[in-house]
Amino acid sequence: LEGDHQYGVDHRKEEQHISGEMLYMARLGSVIIPVGTDSLQNGAFNMVTVPEVTIPASVKSIGEETFLNTDCSKITVLNPELELEGKLDSFEGTIAGYRGSTAEKYAENHGLEFQITE
Repeated sequence: LEGDHQYGVDHRKEEQHISGEMLYMARLGSVIIPVGTDSLQNGAFNMVTVPEVTIPASVKSIGEETFLNTDCSKITVLNPELELEGKLDSFEGTIAGYRGSTAEKYAENHGLEFQITE
């Protein structure tokens, strides 16, 4: 897989998620996870090359090592309460999100650049 992609979610199911290693070793353009997705499972972006990922407010949980060994420069988190501790341990890029959010706190605690999303 290469280039910009949008990944659909089967909304006929009760839960909508991106499965662990679904995109394993993919090379992508920027990814906007579809609104309605409620979780990113363990290793969902493991070994993926993607410049930027936007996580919508509908995502309520992220699995362990979701971004393990991911070549990504920016993650935008639109859920101000999404728990990130222990989920982005190998991430070294920029985190964007709302002022006072868990994303801001995570960036501060880990010495990462934080960009405020309006």
